[in-house]
Amino acid sequence: RAIALTKRLLSLMPSVDADFVPHLCALSEDLLERFKRTGWVSDVNEALTTTAQAADLATDRGLSTRALYTVASAWLANYAITHDRSALDKAISAAIRSIDTAPTGEPNLVGLHDILGIGLMHRYEETDNIQDLLDGLAEFRRALTYLVPGTPCGVVLSNLAAAARRGYDHTGDLAILTES
Repeated sequence: RAIALTKRLLSLMPSVDADFVPHLCALSEDLLERFKRTGWVSDVNEALTTTAQAADLATDRGLSTRALYTVASAWLANYAITHDRSALDKAISAAIRSIDTAPTGEPNLVGLHDILGIGLMHRYEETDNIQDLLDGLAEFRRALTYLVPGTPCGVVLSNLAAAARRGYDHTGDLAILTES
């Protein structure tokens, strides 16, 4: 229902309206959530279209950061379906741009660095390039530095632990495990 209502609202709203980009982002986020529950590929494709539009229209740094984060999420979902390396590269590029555009005090820095780490780890798994693994580990560690006390951190810790284990398995270097 939320998806249908947001689509209807967007169809009535001019693209210059201050709420247009946030609603595009919300629609994309809802589509990606539904994809996680249902596996509907059409939701990922629609999320890619709406997030690209949101990123193009965003004039505020905070909105641009949100849109680019959602673009990265959509490309990662596309990669999960297609295993197309170009989708993964687009996800990583969007994640990097989301971090680069993040305004001071951005509340989702944990998520921004986590999603970049996820993209880098997927690329490492595909290419076996140790630098992607090390960069992914660094992003997961960086994500943890932005956690506010009392905030749940299980997902980031799990991602960091899995990446550290892969790093140890690849190199045999215990320092990778102990640093993490």
